[in-house]
Amino acid sequence: MVIGYVQFVVTTFLLFILVLCAYLNNIKEKLRDWTEIYEILFPHDKFSQKLCKPHDSVRWCAEKFGYDVEEHVVKTDDGYLLHVERISKKDQKKKLKVRGPPIILQHGLFQSSGIFVVANKKSSLAFYLVDQRYDVWLGNNRCVYEKHQEMTGKDIAYWNWSLDELGRFDFPAIVKFVAKTTRQKVVYCGHSQGNAQAFVGLAVHPELAEHIRLFVAMAPAYFVNDFAHWSLRYLATVPDKYYWMLFGTKSFIPIMHLCQTYFPARVFCSFAYSMFAYLFGWTSDRWKKGRKPAIFMTTPRPISTKLIQHWLRISKFGKLSGYNASEDYPLGNIRCPVAVFWGKGDSLVDGFKLVESLKNDGVNLVYSKGIDNYEHMDILWAEDALCNVFEPFVGLLSDINGLKPVTKLSTQDVISLV
Repeated sequence: MVIGYVQFVVTTFLLFILVLCAYLNNIKEKLRDWTEIYEILFPHDKFSQKLCKPHDSVRWCAEKFGYDVEEHVVKTDDGYLLHVERISKKDQKKKLKVRGPPIILQHGLFQSSGIFVVANKKSSLAFYLVDQRYDVWLGNNRCVYEKHQEMTGKDIAYWNWSLDELGRFDFPAIVKFVAKTTRQKVVYCGHSQGNAQAFVGLAVHPELAEHIRLFVAMAPAYFVNDFAHWSLRYLATVPDKYYWMLFGTKSFIPIMHLCQTYFPARVFCSFAYSMFAYLFGWTSDRWKKGRKPAIFMTTPRPISTKLIQHWLRISKFGKLSGYNASEDYPLGNIRCPVAVFWGKGDSLVDGFKLVESLKNDGVNLVYSKGIDNYEHMDILWAEDALCNVFEPFVGLLSDINGLKPVTKLSTQDVISLV
């Protein structure tokens, strides 16, 4: 109990220092970032101006933009209860909703399904796909919503997981559930860690390809660059004993989520944006002005301390591997078609190297696109992501195995309605 309290105090202090350094860095290197901070506190975007508290569900955004949300619970083989959301048009009659080919969208590190709905109605990938009449499902990994069949967030075992478990349990559970519910093969689209867990799952369970018509990796986290920030590089060298002493064995820096709950939305979003941009070296230069408060409504979400340690090891190694580094996740085990979208300005991952490796390993790479100047989050949140990513994505779906949007209600549509 005492040790846990000390860890909480120490990590809270470290977080404070990190945020302070982020703001000082803005002053030292980019005075223009003060205009970004002003923009967060006084956004001219009407949607952002309505925020009063951060939210962790897509329902708030979806209902504001005229969409319905079906909430489902998916149980993993190790007992975690995952929150999965299905998005549809609100103006359609409940029993006559037209369901096109199913698409799963999976979020990255520190995030939730909210990343696919917060850009705005026309620029959010989830809403865009729904408008194109696809059947859109949003996945959430374990601990985004703290639910388990037997354990709670107070149990150490509840947080004893890394990327290995996300790939071995969460990924197959969501894919199988959506495939079974819709009676169709799915398109799986993951951003960053969302595709890393798919690379793990498809390497360990190649038979999962039977349920996947297309795997789309956006900002693919298979070949990972060494972190540029000194604090992350230092953490990667800290012996396990001291790492666990500092951060504990449960949630990673839990004070972040208390701040998200109790701080005014615009204040918290200023902290969150400054901290993550400072750590991971990306900017908001290509995002729509005034949208940061909405974008950071759902970031960060709870993750395990062990997961962060796993990513630190991967960044040091340079390639996706198991937590114990002895296990490899070969690309050659992937038996479904693959498409890759990556930013050429992304300092975190190497999309070009992945594309070349997929070709060399005989994987069915059906499409690849590197976008000039795009950084890690621009794939989803850039103002021109619609023409650079979303439209080519839908064009690709139309070309692959007849994955065209449904234009009229058929007998099969009625059978597959929920």
